[in-house]
Amino acid sequence: MDVLKEYIIPFKGLKQGEHHFVYRIDNTFLTLFDSADIENCSLIVDVDFTNKPDFLFFRFNLKGTVTLICDRCLDEFEYPINSSNDLYVRFADVDDEGAGDMVILPPSTGEIDLSPYVYENIVLALPFKRVHETEEQCNREMIEKLREHEKAGTKEIDPRWEELKKILNK
Repeated sequence: MDVLKEYIIPFKGLKQGEHHFVYRIDNTFLTLFDSADIENCSLIVDVDFTNKPDFLFFRFNLKGTVTLICDRCLDEFEYPINSSNDLYVRFADVDDEGAGDMVILPPSTGEIDLSPYVYENIVLALPFKRVHETEEQCNREMIEKLREHEKAGTKEIDPRWEELKKILNK
């Protein structure tokens, strides 16, 4: 876990105001989080950090590429990432989960580990549907097998049901 040491920000020792951190993310980082969705990764994460007495503010700017598996043809493809997300941290004695992009820490806390938030931002930048930009970029052999499977799976509808559908659609 020494790899994650660089992601720990000791904010109590930093002067108030703006700070900037840059992280290079690769497969080593991803293996620490058991990421099965991402095959390869080459990202730069710029973190703008504002240190105030009563709260902390982080802006994560991600830029680079990840290698994903296409949901359509199961081949790998490069997906560009360019995203920005914010994280607010406030201090309170109450054990509160926070809400959305807000984290609540005890006032005695002197550091924060950004690694889970960096990973979360990477995952949030991934598309829901992971496919090549166009079907032409997909593996031709796999696309043909999918089309054959589609044709084999279509059945003729019983004419009686077809007549009932017509009645329902009136």
